[in-house]
Amino acid sequence: REAKPTGAALVEYRSGAGRILVTSFVPASRGGYTLWKRLLTNAGVVLTERKAAPDQAFDEFGHLTSALVCGSFGAATAAAAYDEDNIGIGAALHPKPGDTSGLEWRAKPADDEGVLDFKKMGLPGPMENAAVYLSFWVWSPRPLDDLLVEPNLPKLALRFGSDDGCQVWLNSKRIQEDRGMHPYTPDEFTADALPLARGWNHFIVKVVQGTGEWQFGAHLTCSDPAFLGQIRTSVTDPTPAASGDP
Repeated sequence: REAKPTGAALVEYRSGAGRILVTSFVPASRGGYTLWKRLLTNAGVVLTERKAAPDQAFDEFGHLTSALVCGSFGAATAAAAYDEDNIGIGAALHPKPGDTSGLEWRAKPADDEGVLDFKKMGLPGPMENAAVYLSFWVWSPRPLDDLLVEPNLPKLALRFGSDDGCQVWLNSKRIQEDRGMHPYTPDEFTADALPLARGWNHFIVKVVQGTGEWQFGAHLTCSDPAFLGQIRTSVTDPTPAASGDP
């Protein structure tokens, strides 16, 4: 038999007056989804995209596209940076763009591959042995924090990669930590079954830098794709104008 080269394929089947398209291409990044959409468009598929809100933190595929960034904050060593709280993480922390309470938060976009590259942001402060913080918000139409009451709840996860290590807080509670020194790998880590409350939930991510590159990327996945479509996100604090609904 003829040897087939490795790679993705798109196969079309005719079915009556219609057709079925099957592809082995599985997009693993924001750039991959752009290529996937172009592939289907070139095949004549009409795609309807959900209009993004102007302050949206995640795109329609669940990839983090923008966040508030604060830093950088120097430390004696990269290891020491994990144990320092430079921003006062807690329920009272509600970051806003600009200089608030001595902390300057800036809205920064991810690149076309869904990567926040801190060395390209022009941040003040050191670029080695340091830490930066990210802030973003996620709205859930129902509580996901009590499996005893409702065991069949959708399971929402935050998959992410970082260079170097990072720590993740949800509503002031640390839910994930990696103190490694390593390059960025998409989806290397997962915070499973996020215990979201109904309404708006606040995420803080600290990304620690030793030397070399300094990056972060993340996306949301869910056991129920329909529920993921109901999720809303925001770069800036939406809670002053919100009462549980987006």
